[in-house]
Amino acid sequence: MWGTTALLSCSMCSLFFAASHFQYVAAAAAATPTFFPQAFLFDWNPPGTTIPIPTTEQCETLHITWERGSTGVGPNPIGPYYLQIFTSIYAVPLIIPAGGGPTFDYQVPFSPGTQYQICMVDSTGQASGGCQDLYTVIPNSSATAQNPATCKNVTLPTSSLQVNAAVVNGAFSTYGWVPQCTDIQVQAKNGTGPYTLTVLPTLHPPLNITSSGSINWTVSLTHGFPFFISVTDSQGNSWAQGPLHSGDNDDTACLNTNHSPDGQSSSSSVVPAAVGAGVGGIVVGLLAGAFGILAFLRRRGSNRNVHRQDLMRDSQTSSNGPQSPREISATGRTVNMAGGSGLEYIVEPFAMPSTMPSSSSSDPSVPLLPGGMTSPTTASPPDAASASGLSDPADQSARRTNVYVVHHDGGRAPVTVYTEEGAEVVELPPRYPASSTSGPSESETSRETNRRRQPGATPRKSQGPRST
Repeated sequence: MWGTTALLSCSMCSLFFAASHFQYVAAAAAATPTFFPQAFLFDWNPPGTTIPIPTTEQCETLHITWERGSTGVGPNPIGPYYLQIFTSIYAVPLIIPAGGGPTFDYQVPFSPGTQYQICMVDSTGQASGGCQDLYTVIPNSSATAQNPATCKNVTLPTSSLQVNAAVVNGAFSTYGWVPQCTDIQVQAKNGTGPYTLTVLPTLHPPLNITSSGSINWTVSLTHGFPFFISVTDSQGNSWAQGPLHSGDNDDTACLNTNHSPDGQSSSSSVVPAAVGAGVGGIVVGLLAGAFGILAFLRRRGSNRNVHRQDLMRDSQTSSNGPQSPREISATGRTVNMAGGSGLEYIVEPFAMPSTMPSSSSSDPSVPLLPGGMTSPTTASPPDAASASGLSDPADQSARRTNVYVVHHDGGRAPVTVYTEEGAEVVELPPRYPASSTSGPSESETSRETNRRRQPGATPRKSQGPRST
């Protein structure tokens, strides 16, 4: 329940409105409406608060402190100070004297669900502390049905103004959303002029426009920005509405960088500077991209040169001779490999098919071709390269000549020799197994050994492999 103590006496009302009138006259003398400078700062957040929560409990006491600080601009504030409280439930502002400061305790008397905004001004009306955020009253956490929250009573002014307000998108609403960059028009129906329209955005100093007739203000706030408006005559009678909000609109010309927050044009050099900065950024970006591409291409070319030098060095190393040889056993042969720069490859050496063992046709382990022909053998003697197993296969195939030796049975000459190129062949006597009962005599063997024969025509083979 609320008590009966009045918040504001009539004499205090006259004092504040007299100070406010000086403020309005000073604003009217200005050529264009502007927001007041932030002359001092105030809040009621406990020490150490990082992000204030815009709620207060019913009958909660706010410990308000203020100071000019290092960020204060404009005229120095002069006490006593006053709180201007705008609410969602009253059509008039509440004026609360706060004394000489720099602290003041205020108990929030509003019912739960009420939205309110507190602004602060000095005794001259020339130094503004700006406005705080929009707060919402919530139920008192310690109140019960048997012990409800108790606050001081709210005393409203005895007289108020009657004001007509209009917006471009229809009837004016206390909690309406007025499209940004459109006008709000107010006109007092009673009271004594001149009249002053005050616009009070949250977290911002207020703006005043004074006129003897109707007053228009262009909503130059960003979309969703909350604010209150108030009209006061020269006698201190007042009217207030809110919280209002800046609505969405396709026309945002009043929010351009060449406009001030109150809709008035500022320096025309802002737009050329912005354009110049944009062009400069594009040029810098293009140059940075060009340098990046050039560095990439140069690095890529350097890598190619290094690779080419490595290949040339490897070629020279292999031509000069093997380094750090390694012996790798492959297919029963020893192969020397040159290792260099850690690049070693295990190569399986190419070897021609092995020749048949030197044995006579009577050896049962040697298969005979059709017609008593044995497998072909080579007549070229092995050289040093072939003995080591590393002779060039192409050279071997060029030097190798195929020889065909045909053994005959049944009383014919024991051996007939055929060659591809007509080379002379010295025939050797065949070797027979020790167990054989028949064989050539020693004289026949000697005679066959010393006898040379001329090669005959090459017979046609029906099947069998041919060494290449």
